[in-house]
Amino acid sequence: MNISLRILAVAVIALALPFTTHAESVTWTSPVLPSLIAIGADGPDLGTIHLEQLIATITYGVTVWKLDNSGAKLGIIPSGSAVPVGTRVLLEFNQHQYQDIYWFGTGWGYDSPYGDWVNDAANPSPNTINLRYNSSYLSGLCIPKNLYSTDLKYSNATSDEYATLSVAPPAKSITLGGAPATCTSAANGYDQVCTLGEPGTVTADFAFAETKGKFYAAEYRKQGGNSVGKCQSDGKPMALSGGKRQTAGDYQLTIPQQAIPFSITVTDETGVPPNTPSIVGGPSGSSVAGSSACTTGVPYTITMTAVDPKADTIRYGIDWDGNGIVDQFVPASGYVPSGTAQTATRTFSTDGAKSIKVFAQNSHGFTSAWATYGITCSPAQQNTATSTSIFRGTDGGTDGGGGASISPALNIRAIPSLVSPGKTSNINWSATNVATCTVQGDNGDSWVGTVSPISGETSSPITKKTVYTLTCKTRSNSILTAKATVNILPTWVEQ
Repeated sequence: MNISLRILAVAVIALALPFTTHAESVTWTSPVLPSLIAIGADGPDLGTIHLEQLIATITYGVTVWKLDNSGAKLGIIPSGSAVPVGTRVLLEFNQHQYQDIYWFGTGWGYDSPYGDWVNDAANPSPNTINLRYNSSYLSGLCIPKNLYSTDLKYSNATSDEYATLSVAPPAKSITLGGAPATCTSAANGYDQVCTLGEPGTVTADFAFAETKGKFYAAEYRKQGGNSVGKCQSDGKPMALSGGKRQTAGDYQLTIPQQAIPFSITVTDETGVPPNTPSIVGGPSGSSVAGSSACTTGVPYTITMTAVDPKADTIRYGIDWDGNGIVDQFVPASGYVPSGTAQTATRTFSTDGAKSIKVFAQNSHGFTSAWATYGITCSPAQQNTATSTSIFRGTDGGTDGGGGASISPALNIRAIPSLVSPGKTSNINWSATNVATCTVQGDNGDSWVGTVSPISGETSSPITKKTVYTLTCKTRSNSILTAKATVNILPTWVEQ
């Protein structure tokens, strides 16, 4: 298949998300790559896999953390932030994730697989050759994230085709400039722990050296429709199309050096940190203050109050899971007057004891000690009251499972709901007074549970308008649904 490519200018919209960490990133997008071929000449039982009009994207990320004197992470510092003299920071390269490699091709490719990070861009599954497995169990290269076409027809079989882009992790380095800082290298040799000892602007250039990538492919063929098939590959990198394997030559993608600039303004403001916050919690909407009992699937709200000795404005950093890392700042942007109470809500999806931690930070960057608030969540129980609240599901059924004025409630959101092509969205959902739930995207994304993780589930890269449907079964077996849509940013075509 031949496709004419046009230059697209995309408008990018930046959204402030309540649970989004402020990591910095850079994404490299390849030009259109040459057509590739795999398998073909080296196996009499194997078909030929073609990839055409390939485009790959590689994303790198870094995070700068504020540290306490023991080295524990207090929270993330966005580039351009101001902090007081004496602040300790960790300049950290993010761990590589397979979702950071995303590629697609036209022609015979119908899906958009991810990739793998492997030293020397080697085959992540070199023993795929003639690997036999049952249709309910996938292995080798034939795993869901590598799928790009299905049910290709042969004379006596059908075939699903898989491929991955293997990328060698690049060498990493940090170059510091501007105001002096005292730094030591972390154990991995490239992260840096620094004390910012003088006023001024400290710059840090995070560098990712040039590296390489190689494509590998396999097919899963079911002979005669048999449920037991083979994941087959010659194990070699894909070759340039236009000849047999012996003469075409392996293809290697060159990924150029990338850099992420970062700056911090160090101030000589004198001051003291805010007082440690006080915390009061309780189920959302409850008139009972100070209740440490929560119910899974039911929103739980905390109220935080702190006073700054110099009456500086403040904000609150919340660690919902007690791991010492800020999950949410309240307010999401800016600061509030000293002594102003702020609230935040979280719906827990698992039962048991929880440790919620909160600190106060003033506008000069001084941070209080953590305040810890413990709660215990219990599984949701079905209400057995005699009066009944009716909720009509999409199947026409009703939920008459009992419960005084309590009906099932479904909520699903995509954040952001408008993305540029190839970017992701966080899918957040919750459901109360239901038995089970699933979320299904019409792009193949799928999750199970009545409540999403605190930061939501990350979607696959969005390449077209995508609808996510939350489907829940009530205790009386009615089916209820709610939907969220992710749209693609408008594009303009140069003729």
